[in-house]
Amino acid sequence: MELRVTPSPDFRALLERLEAAVKALERIAGTGPLQPTEPPVGNRMGYSIHEVAHLTGLSKQTIYRAVYSGSPKAARIGRRYIVPRKALEEWLESGG
Repeated sequence: MELRVTPSPDFRALLERLEAAVKALERIAGTGPLQPTEPPVGNRMGYSIHEVAHLTGLSKQTIYRAVYSGSPKAARIGRRYIVPRKALEEWLESGG
């Protein structure tokens, strides 16, 4: 004998909120599917200018100016700049 239970609307709403929370945590941890509008923020060795701007809440132009002035240190690879995680952490600890 199979017992079937129909979930209530409240349970379905709770389940949808839980699934959304799990997806958000996966994006933050860098383990879930990546969204093109939200750069990954997982524990990586380096970040693009766009990702640094997203992580810090600063504009891309502000990050470019800082990189051009030499702090934080960044590696230029082709046409892109990559800011090493350690350099970013040191830059933020020093007050930018």
